[in-house]
Amino acid sequence: MNIRPWLFGLILLPPCATLADTSSVNGARVVEYGQYDVVRGERVAATDTAAGYMSRVQTYQRVGGPQIPAEVGTAFGLKYIVEGEPEGEKVTLTVVQTFPPQGVTHPDTSETTHEQRYRRYARVGEETFDGYILSKPWEVVPGRWTIQILHEERLLIEKKFIVEGPDHTAEAGASVRSPSR
Repeated sequence: MNIRPWLFGLILLPPCATLADTSSVNGARVVEYGQYDVVRGERVAATDTAAGYMSRVQTYQRVGGPQIPAEVGTAFGLKYIVEGEPEGEKVTLTVVQTFPPQGVTHPDTSETTHEQRYRRYARVGEETFDGYILSKPWEVVPGRWTIQILHEERLLIEKKFIVEGPDHTAEAGASVRSPSR
């Protein structure tokens, strides 16, 4: 009698094992980064972000380098390719966005955020975009902003951006991403 439950578990083990992540991520490379013109798609609730939502991006085109004008509506970020095997395999990444030391303070909640993290999917060998749109006046904070891409808590990419005021100084948004495929 005790053998049957054990055999049942043993029989199920191989199919369950095939559900595990079979991808091998070796790294990632930046295709380009800087300021972008973006066309936003749907807005998705994301309570763990400073703005409380994320915007999916339909199209994006690079229009400048890592010096970002401190203006509402400005978007910045990076296009990158996850390297590994097998090609086309869906992998889970963590995007970490670090704000300048003073952080961004949401006026409705008075909550100051210094860093936000979110998970996203990307496909090995395919171009992916992640970034930030300075959507509201309270998100326009001059200083150094950093975007990191991690896989299983291992840093793949880190890019720094300088958000500058009109006098070209950096004294011291809603996140965007390409749709998951």
